[in-house]
Amino acid sequence: MGVRNIWILNDNGIPLYARMTKKVKEDPVLVSGFICAISAFAKSIIGDEIRSIKLKKHAFYVKRCGEIIVAVLSDVNQEERIERLLSKIVEELSDIFRYEKTSFMVSSNGSRKIKKKIREILNNI
Repeated sequence: MGVRNIWILNDNGIPLYARMTKKVKEDPVLVSGFICAISAFAKSIIGDEIRSIKLKKHAFYVKRCGEIIVAVLSDVNQEERIERLLSKIVEELSDIFRYEKTSFMVSSNGSRKIKKKIREILNNI
């Protein structure tokens, strides 16, 4: 599928979960801040929500669910697959994040649940 990284953050830009590959290893706080800032910019200036940021070979795909933002870095031209992935992540994990959204990072128990669930989702998409 070409999924490189997955970030889940609250609408203040605080990362709640990050799954990152060795190839693209960047501080989750920096990436979350970037995603939150670009989302806020689009909403404020244009009045619309951002769905993707396309680069030459990769793209950030973004989905908001209430106060939670899910972002995926993937190969370009994967929009349909990534959209299904984002929807599935939001659907499967919204209950966990409802209770964890104010934390800096998800509790270790929540993190294990999320890691397991994301692995299952990636294997089934």
